[in-house]
Amino acid sequence: MQQLNFAPVPFHGATLYLMERNNEPYTPMKPIVEGMGLDWKAQHRRLTDSVERWGMVMMTIPSGGGGQEMMCMPLRKLAGWLMTIQTNRVKPEIRDRIVAYQNECDEALWQYWTTGMAIKPGISPPPPARDSFLEMLVKEFGKGNLAAAELLKSRYGLALDMEVQRKQNAWKRMTNKQKLEEYGKRFHPGEG
Repeated sequence: MQQLNFAPVPFHGATLYLMERNNEPYTPMKPIVEGMGLDWKAQHRRLTDSVERWGMVMMTIPSGGGGQEMMCMPLRKLAGWLMTIQTNRVKPEIRDRIVAYQNECDEALWQYWTTGMAIKPGISPPPPARDSFLEMLVKEFGKGNLAAAELLKSRYGLALDMEVQRKQNAWKRMTNKQKLEEYGKRFHPGEG
């Protein structure tokens, strides 16, 4: 079994432990279940009954007394599993925390389906990958380069109006006085 790393991650006042397996993060379920105040035996039974649904695997987790075999779930499945917990069947003192987890999952799913991505408040999304060729083409297009406009259209599917770009470039080169004169010509023809 390949074990690339093991890292604690803070999660709503508790700690998730993540391990990498085949380039995917997994988390041991027993600390999560017990940390939420749920009964491990009951949850273990539910998880073992649906091993394929939850992608459960046994992994050796480092501990003070040596390696320990634990049932682990792919991190991508954790939110779905949280939604299966029936809050009316848990202890009142843990209900609010579970509802908070579930509400966060609801919000993330809603954002994903309505905007195409879910961003956790207070967390900045990763910057998009830079395409230096595209950046160079856009810069050249901005200078009025017809070849750049053609490449933007053929390679990236961007149909850009060269005439509009020329007018914008000319506008940028004008002095404020020239811009005021041009404005007057557009909106008050025949008065100049």
